[in-house]
Amino acid sequence: MKIKFIISILLGCSLLLNASVYNCKTTDDIISALKTVKAGDEIIIEPGTYIKKSLYKSAYFYSDANGTLNSPIVIKSSSELIKPKLQGNDIKKGAVLRIIGDNWVIENLDFSVGLKGLVLDNSNNSTIINCNVHKIGNEAIHVRDGSDFTVINNCKIYNTGNENSGYGEGIYIGTDRKGWDKFNPNCDNTVIKNCEIGPSVRAEAIDIKEGTQNTTINNNIFNGEGISGSNSASSFISVKGAKTNIFDNVFYANNELNLSNAITAVFRDTPLSGYESCIYNNIFNMDGVQGNMVQANNGTSDICAWDNVRNPKGNNYSKKVLNYKPTWYNNEEVVVYEDNFDAAKFRFLGSALKNINISAPKKGEVKLEMKPGTTLPPYSPIMYRFPSAIDFSKSLKIVVRVKSSESFKLRFDLHDGNKATNGKNGRVSQTIPSGLDKWTDLEFTYSDVAFLDNRVNKSGIERINIQLDSGKENFPSALYIDFIRIIETSTSRSIPTNDTKESTKVNKHVILKMDDLRANKKLSYNDNWQRFVNTIRNHKIKAALGIVGEDLPKASNKYKDSLMSWHSSENFEIWHHGWDHKRKNHPPENSNVGEFSGTPYGFQKEHFERSIKYAKSELGIDMKTFGAPFNQTDETFAKVLEENPEIKVWLYGKKNTTYSGLVLSRGAKNRLESSTGVVSFESFLTAYESSKTPYIVLQGHPGKWDEQSFIEFDKVIQYLKKIEVTFMLPYQYYEELNKKIN
Repeated sequence: MKIKFIISILLGCSLLLNASVYNCKTTDDIISALKTVKAGDEIIIEPGTYIKKSLYKSAYFYSDANGTLNSPIVIKSSSELIKPKLQGNDIKKGAVLRIIGDNWVIENLDFSVGLKGLVLDNSNNSTIINCNVHKIGNEAIHVRDGSDFTVINNCKIYNTGNENSGYGEGIYIGTDRKGWDKFNPNCDNTVIKNCEIGPSVRAEAIDIKEGTQNTTINNNIFNGEGISGSNSASSFISVKGAKTNIFDNVFYANNELNLSNAITAVFRDTPLSGYESCIYNNIFNMDGVQGNMVQANNGTSDICAWDNVRNPKGNNYSKKVLNYKPTWYNNEEVVVYEDNFDAAKFRFLGSALKNINISAPKKGEVKLEMKPGTTLPPYSPIMYRFPSAIDFSKSLKIVVRVKSSESFKLRFDLHDGNKATNGKNGRVSQTIPSGLDKWTDLEFTYSDVAFLDNRVNKSGIERINIQLDSGKENFPSALYIDFIRIIETSTSRSIPTNDTKESTKVNKHVILKMDDLRANKKLSYNDNWQRFVNTIRNHKIKAALGIVGEDLPKASNKYKDSLMSWHSSENFEIWHHGWDHKRKNHPPENSNVGEFSGTPYGFQKEHFERSIKYAKSELGIDMKTFGAPFNQTDETFAKVLEENPEIKVWLYGKKNTTYSGLVLSRGAKNRLESSTGVVSFESFLTAYESSKTPYIVLQGHPGKWDEQSFIEFDKVIQYLKKIEVTFMLPYQYYEELNKKIN
């Protein structure tokens, strides 16, 4: 239990106004400060050497305090020029500094003599800046156990792996899949910049583990001298996670014989592994190294590299590396359909195929070429059929990756089963440049008038008619196709405008009501909730998280610490979602539809107040908002609610109630999810466009969402952000309304 953190929640802003400065001149001063520090405080350390001989919580120096985004906890040197030296007592044991808490700034310090240097566990929004980490048994810096939004800036890392060379990484992000039962692997949005890593970093300079995503590595200098080659450590950077960006770095191999490749992308057969990484604008000084600048191993996909320089010249990229900037890089496009031609059967049809050979020279590509001695009849298209009709009413474009030895044009007409976009406004052509080694992305975009020429039903496009130049119907050389992809270029719809004077823009308030944040069999939350929390933080919006009280007495510290951390941030509010969330839980009738409907007054009162009690004792949270399990309540519950005036907001409460707090109603068509746990952008849009109230409360169950639901949810948020709604927490909205009244 984080006692100091609980106190900070209870006292709120008053503590921030009384932030403390701890001036430390001894090891004991530092240890004491780390135990008592709170949000907004600073630990200032005088230059000198501070050695701690014993371990606490697997570290020589340790803290579990939490800062806030606006008031982080700072530990730093009193001097801008001299770094105080924090040291452990044994290079074979413990971390020199371990932080289990959010919003820390660790600045201008020197760490050495421990099995690990710096460890961040479940520490979000923390920064390590201008620090030295060296003389370490294993890795220098470990970002671990669900730590998100870490920034490592202007640090020097060297002389690692003195105890275990194969585990002597400079920076280690996440956890190997074998350890996922102990640590949350989702360490996302790490930034490593302006650092010097090496020499004598005996494993990878940076190891990005499977289960992580959105790591950014830029403007760093890497020195490969001293890498051991042990435990597969033979690259500067090992990319096992997903969506990694590596750019504007300089690498020096320095004739290190244990270096095989500069960067290696690896697929580990787990979620978030080995795909969509971009490596560009780097300089690789590969003296003495024969391997590739970028190596993409089997199983990886969309490992893209471009505009990199190798000195001296040599091998650049392995076969699976894509040497170009992909269309999906650094944008908000959503793929709604994709055919990578991995299957033996293709979707081509039509009479033109009598004169064309179709084959698969490699898995993942298709080859079309004229049969010897044949020609295509004029205006005879090759038809490519979708598995089901696609709605081009949205902002869609077609992207096709092709190559050929000779240059020629392709025209794509869209067909709804009756008519095609082959009128004067619908003839969209693209030119394939010559050269069999040059894959090229062709883009086909269709305006509204493209469909109007022949009155094509753009909401039900069944196929593409592929045509060649008119009068030049035959393939001049074989056409290779790597993929056909349909992309939604904008995740939002256009908003109808009305130019009359009576038209006014309404800034609607949006409240995200997320239900059933439960403790699982491991007494913690499932990975979906961490992903949801990361999504909210990435978008810089807000969401309310409903907890069930009976989980609190038995839940793990990780579960409770996370709830406290989330609730203390500006992005989240923890709210009351009942005690046991069960139907038919009261004998003898067993006819009640929920805890607070069809059950006696005493039963309801006990369940309601028990959750309030345990939220206070276990989390230090005074809950202000309530939403019933299954959204079911009766007249008895209205009395119970009035007897607990600390609850100010009733989510999906009964209309026309005498409740003195704020009732936020649902509305008949309010649907974020088309069914429980299934997010639908279309369902949401129907609800939103029909909503007449100044607010809308959107209910979801992230614990049940699959990959598609997260994609749909992202589309919803992009839409809402584009039309400039205001995201609010329930109690925050209550306070806002009270301000206006008063």
